[in-house]
Amino acid sequence: MVALNNKGAFGNNSPFNFMHKHNAKMIIVDLPLQNSFTFVHYVEETLGVDYRYNKTFTGNYTDDNGTETIRHYNVFVRNLENNVQTLVEPLEHIFSEQHAMTTTNYDNITIKTILLPKAYDIIADDITNNEAKSLHQRGESR
Repeated sequence: MVALNNKGAFGNNSPFNFMHKHNAKMIIVDLPLQNSFTFVHYVEETLGVDYRYNKTFTGNYTDDNGTETIRHYNVFVRNLENNVQTLVEPLEHIFSEQHAMTTTNYDNITIKTILLPKAYDIIADDITNNEAKSLHQRGESR
């Protein structure tokens, strides 16, 4: 069991960081990456992309003992003022081509298995060398 007390959804103390550092695989059942692969936001936050920012949310939290407190959490969100749209469809082809993802079908259900450390490197390369064009669009509707 892993007990994390992270304040940020995608930061260095998040479940995404834990999965990345422990060479985890993500299994996605019958969904496109566009609707399921939130690991991409961990990479975006790690590299500090300029089209997202940390936004704080406050809410009630009840612990295992039933004690309620008010807590503050951060999420690395899109900058809606610049009409930033998440766009990760191109990653499906790139991941397959670079052997970061395998796709199998079972009884007409598509199952994708993604090697997260390899996916991290591919996404980081896209951010660094391709202006993150496989991850987002700005100023236009999808």
